Amino acid sequence: MTHQHAPDIEIYLRGVSVDALEPWLADQLDDLTPSKRVSGMPKNSRPFQGVWEGERFMVLVVEKVADGFTSLWLNHTELPWRDDLECAQSAAAFFNCEARIAAGGWQEGSDPDAWLSIQPDGRQSELKWHTEGA
Repeated sequence: MTHQHAPDIEIYLRGVSVDALEPWLADQLDDLTPSKRVSGMPKNSRPFQGVWEGERFMVLVVEKVADGFTSLWLNHTELPWRDDLECAQSAAAFFNCEARIAAGGWQEGSDPDAWLSIQPDGRQSELKWHTEGA
């Protein structure tokens, strides 16, 4: 059975540092290596090159983006998780923290402040989260 995968994955984790996130990501992917920052990246970001099933892609972790959350972005379609929700559920359970994802993905016309909160026990709730300027 084939699964429809998201074009990329972006989740936000409450109170998880890049130093804690790095070994978890390295365990989830086939390979993870630090990469050079490029012009225009936020100062609080740490780029990596990830590898999954032979494919290389960019991974970007940005600490303290909003309200004590760390952003994790994996720029690839084929990943260990089918979508943002699967990745957020896995990370929330592992780190015993709240994870957040955009409620409707990043589709044209969707509310940019509509988010889903995922708890470590799998409970989900909708919320409004204003992340401008983060």
